[in-house]
Amino acid sequence: MSELIYDGRHWRKGGIGEVICVHLDAIASASNLAHVMILVLPDDCARARERWPALQIIAAPSLFSVGEQLFFGWYASLGYRFISPYLTFPLMAPERTILWVHDFIWVKYPRYASSKMAWLYFSIMQLLAHLFVDRKVYISRFTKMVAKQLFGTSTGNVLHNPVRIVAGKLRSGCTPDPGPAKVLYMGTWKKWKRVPLLLGAHNLLTRAYPKPVILTLIGGAKTNNDDNIKSLAAEAIKAGLIRELGYVDAASWRDELAACDVVVVPSAMEGFGLPLIEALGAGKRAVAAAGTVAEELVGPLATYFSEPTPTALAAAIEHALQLGPLTKEELGQAAICCQYYSVQAHQERFLRILNEAQVESLVI
Repeated sequence: MSELIYDGRHWRKGGIGEVICVHLDAIASASNLAHVMILVLPDDCARARERWPALQIIAAPSLFSVGEQLFFGWYASLGYRFISPYLTFPLMAPERTILWVHDFIWVKYPRYASSKMAWLYFSIMQLLAHLFVDRKVYISRFTKMVAKQLFGTSTGNVLHNPVRIVAGKLRSGCTPDPGPAKVLYMGTWKKWKRVPLLLGAHNLLTRAYPKPVILTLIGGAKTNNDDNIKSLAAEAIKAGLIRELGYVDAASWRDELAACDVVVVPSAMEGFGLPLIEALGAGKRAVAAAGTVAEELVGPLATYFSEPTPTALAAAIEHALQLGPLTKEELGQAAICCQYYSVQAHQERFLRILNEAQVESLVI
């Protein structure tokens, strides 16, 4: 079995917990468990070890966005694959080996399973699996059962052939033109407080990347976000580093798509997944998240411009600290990230903060 990390941190929660139990029971019955790690919440460690004594149970808190990317990105660089029943992790760079199981659609949104939209959602799951797992696809038993019920098959060509065509286009490579890095954001702002996060991430990338990073925003805004963007990013807008276009027609969207290096969407399901699929089909690198993508830009988007380094990690965590106070779990995860990236000074700092808060140090 390949190196594997399974995210079971919510195995006791509702319907998704039942799916996780099925997955872990199947993993526990496997013959080779030498390189399998199961993540659970610290409070669930004892129960998990009692139920699955053969598995390597790891205590891990819920990860905050930047730490989540750095933590999983580090393991990805070592060749680990990931299984998550949630669509919670932003999509990493296509050269990384990451594994998702998108069962959450069928559990959390069962109405889709009985509608014509089910085929589209399942196709998107297959697409992402092909793109972000190196020529290998893992589809959980639960998803296979649902697919068989809906389509009569879980491996039919009707699901796989279009995926392979798009994946082939992406793997053929797309070399950006020398010059500024152009990031295209496609989606609707949901919360005004996300605007400073996105602008802060853009500032960080602008400082870290040797060439200008031009951010183009397409989509609607709520709660006067246009005004927020214009006031908070006045200098960047004046310098041409941020462009706010609002809603555009299909032709204008494709023109912007052709000119950009990286496409960002707030969800893999944004626009029923069509903008993301079209971007990947055009050979563009893409970043997507289940929630608002503003919080996720520092981690995955930065991997497109340079490999993660201790310096970049330190800057990302400093940036996260400036956005607001972190919870105890987030501080613990920051310390773990620093440990793996050998950022000794920051590791000691976070551990000191933890000790001052009378929280046990979290060490994996």
